[in-house]
Amino acid sequence: MGQEVSPPKSVCSSEIVLKARTEGYRSLTLGEKIQFTLDLRKCEPAELKKAIKKEVNQKQLKSDAQAGETFVGKTSSFAYCVIAIIVYWTFA
Repeated sequence: MGQEVSPPKSVCSSEIVLKARTEGYRSLTLGEKIQFTLDLRKCEPAELKKAIKKEVNQKQLKSDAQAGETFVGKTSSFAYCVIAIIVYWTFA
């Protein structure tokens, strides 16, 4: 009949750390990034802390590589225009 109390979670497996591990570091908001950094500082075994950082970084690098395969967006449109102007000036 009493209220069930779940055991305290380790800061190494907090919701924000798990979100970063599954969705990548850039999926976190600014406040979550700060909390993620604080949680990792409190994470006790140094080996686990390094492993979590490495995993999050690798996941982010993979997603950045996939996103970088295509040349789309505002920056690429600007780059296409600059290239067109340079080619025009060179051959005109």
